Amino acid sequence: MYNYLQKRSLVRYFTFPDPVISGQKKKTHTLMKKSIFPIVLCITLGTVQAHATNGNFTNEGERSKKNPTVVRNILSDKLPARLLASIKKEYKDYWITALSREDASGKISYHITVENADRVISLSATRNTNWAVARIVNKEQEAL
Repeated sequence: MYNYLQKRSLVRYFTFPDPVISGQKKKTHTLMKKSIFPIVLCITLGTVQAHATNGNFTNEGERSKKNPTVVRNILSDKLPARLLASIKKEYKDYWITALSREDASGKISYHITVENADRVISLSATRNTNWAVARIVNKEQEAL
């Protein structure tokens, strides 16, 4: 190792490899090349992790009380069985045009829109309650 350092100065050790010598590139691995990639990787992962938490966690890692409301469209087979049976029984002549699940601070509610040739009906419910009519619109009125 000492002979190697004598032949090459420390300045050349941290520079780019030598140009082509007798048809082959000299294989050199510098400390700079080996250390830049891990440093950039660590900075990138730290930045991504900081953006992922986005302030929704407290110092202990628990969810804060300012949770946003999350609304997702779902399929009818993802409804609780009691709510789905009620829709099938009372609105058997209607078809489902919209169905969503809303999660607001741990309270889950469902919103559904059913319609037939004459009416559009919007309903909402929670897991513990039955469907409540939110809005009924006759299609004749909707066209106006």
